[in-house]
Amino acid sequence: MQIAHTAGAWACAGILALLGACGGSAARAHTPHATTPRGYRSAAAGPTCRAGGRSVCLTRSSGGRTIGVGVGWTVAVELRTPGGVWSVPTQVGAHLLRQRGGVDRQAGAVAVSYRALAPGRTALRAFERPVCPPMRACPQYILVWQVELRVSRR
Repeated sequence: MQIAHTAGAWACAGILALLGACGGSAARAHTPHATTPRGYRSAAAGPTCRAGGRSVCLTRSSGGRTIGVGVGWTVAVELRTPGGVWSVPTQVGAHLLRQRGGVDRQAGAVAVSYRALAPGRTALRAFERPVCPPMRACPQYILVWQVELRVSRR
């Protein structure tokens, strides 16, 4: 009876340790800054992601927000995290954005730009996963990043 109780306690402790490692890693990387059409720019934005009069810059910290843009505006996305690899953002819902140029991928980061074509609501979604060195313990998670976009006629 004592052996079964001890094994269950060890299993529970192992599960809690794994959950703590995954949750701590994802929570630490989040910073509460975003770029809006009003021009304030994320500290994580790089040289290719610029906000201005008719453009917005979306970064990792923009995830979970709703951003308003006008038809003809540029929506630049730059996703980077030390120790992470990002997928290319895809549109979810109505396809109101057209990709401009190619996708820039460097060291796990991704940068891409879109032009808003028509009014309506859409979203951009991407995924981040950790880069795990061989033979080392590594948190196993996939982070979902999504930004809702409201495109108006302005």
